Amino acid sequence: MRRRPRFVATVATLLALLLGCTTSLALSGNLLLPFDRILVLEGRTGSKGDFFDDPEVQRLLLRHRIRVHVTVAGSQELVHGDYFRLSFLFPSGRPPTTSSPA
Repeated sequence: MRRRPRFVATVATLLALLLGCTTSLALSGNLLLPFDRILVLEGRTGSKGDFFDDPEVQRLLLRHRIRVHVTVAGSQELVHGDYFRLSFLFPSGRPPTTSSPA
């Protein structure tokens, strides 16, 4: 019969720990975070693609539940690419150069 009080004490300790962790997550606003949906945007960029690799930009976007996957491409690839599966294009500030026969 000595095992029963030890079992009750162990279960009570585990329940108190679980309740404390759950309360802490609820008060911080992170309790339902694993169940939140994250919007994933697929995009193609020119020379400005490093913007999305910045950890601060990624942190701010994830705070608003947005994740960005970017493919860096040259100017010609941006002009002649398939845009239907992309969420955005972010070209460089210069127009693409075309080589014309002289």
